[in-house]
Amino acid sequence: MRASENLDGWQVGGGVEYAVTDHISARAEYRYSDFGNNGGQFDRHQTLVGVSYNF
Repeated sequence: MRASENLDGWQVGGGVEYAVTDHISARAEYRYSDFGNNGGQFDRHQTLVGVSYNF
């Protein structure tokens, strides 16, 4: 039988989006997650980028 643990924590982030043209936009986003310290380190830095086409 395997034991599992649920880790409580928090997340914070922010982002920007820029309209390149009337139909194309670009975005960048950053997130930081911290799920506590329970015998190891459970945090994550995440960077996301994207381009979208709007019909």
